[in-house]
Amino acid sequence: MHLCRCTGWGRVVEAIRVAGALRRGEAVAPRGELLRLDAAEMTLGQHPYVDDLCPPGLAFAAPVFAPVAVGALTAVDVTEAAESLGVLAVWTAAELPAGALVGVGEALRSCGDLVALVVADTKERAGLAADRVKVTVEARPAVTDLQAAAKDPSRLNPVTKLQRGALNTRLNEGGPS
Repeated sequence: MHLCRCTGWGRVVEAIRVAGALRRGEAVAPRGELLRLDAAEMTLGQHPYVDDLCPPGLAFAAPVFAPVAVGALTAVDVTEAAESLGVLAVWTAAELPAGALVGVGEALRSCGDLVALVVADTKERAGLAADRVKVTVEARPAVTDLQAAAKDPSRLNPVTKLQRGALNTRLNEGGPS
């Protein structure tokens, strides 16, 4: 079943109830502005969703995440992953624009920090190759209370520079510099 939380679960649950009643012949399809031509197929999971589509030449990406929540990334070895069957590309912070991935020498602040991305010809091969990326870290203790956080606030959030300006002007000039 395909569920989307972006509109809230209430509408999803109600749509499933209505679809069941329609299939059992206990209800008449609602009419009006909310009726979609593909509503029944979508509700019943028969409509193709993006994850169901597989056009020729489609590539699949598998992320490699930090193995610790707090620490420093000391090395990323993608050699074995790059040599894996079906792999089209393996990227680290060295190959991508600044900030896209955590690079060697940078702080790890979450197990969700992305340190590499493997692209392959199938989802399975991308996942297997991602498992072959060797990530070396220097683990550090997590900040778990307010007293520790007050001693060194820089460990909690990265130092960033917020820029304010005219968005439309920047977009007309060709985007961010």
